[in-house]
Amino acid sequence: HRRALIEKLEHLKQGDKTLWEYFHEFKIYIIYSGLNEYNGQKMSRFLKGLNSDIQFRLANVTYNHIAHLFMLACNVESEILEDKRKRHATFVPPVNNILQGVKGI
Repeated sequence: HRRALIEKLEHLKQGDKTLWEYFHEFKIYIIYSGLNEYNGQKMSRFLKGLNSDIQFRLANVTYNHIAHLFMLACNVESEILEDKRKRHATFVPPVNNILQGVKGI
């Protein structure tokens, strides 16, 4: 069972999970696998599983603990989601244009 958890931990990726979901799963695997890793090893493993856009934004950021890295990653995730919302909002046509198109049909 322990080896299976370690295997899952080694292949754990954020994917379409929120950062909270990914971190929760990460902590469970770390705790129940019984791995005794140094803080730096945990941070490296955690960072490696993050989505590449979050990894990229954290590349030159200094952190000293897994909790600090998690907090920074949450901030980055929020920024990315906000950027996506802003881009989506700029592509939505004004309601007047949509209504005028419907009237013409």
